[in-house]
Amino acid sequence: MENKIKITKNGPSIVSGEIPFEKETIIVDADDCPVKWKKGKKFQGKEAPHLCRCGKSRNTPFCDGSHADAGFDDGMIR
Repeated sequence: MENKIKITKNGPSIVSGEIPFEKETIIVDADDCPVKWKKGKKFQGKEAPHLCRCGKSRNTPFCDGSHADAGFDDGMIR
């Protein structure tokens, strides 16, 4: 299977193949300024075929369909 990520119109990114990725969290200081990244859980592409792009998913980094209710518009010209 070919490794690829497809960006869908006003929806999630669809991952296919064996693309590794991991969740990271921004760590901030007392003034709320970002200071470093904290590494989190590692995933394989086939474990997460639909990745959230709207920021509204209750199951990030995975898409749960919240983009439809939120009226997500990526503004991309296709």
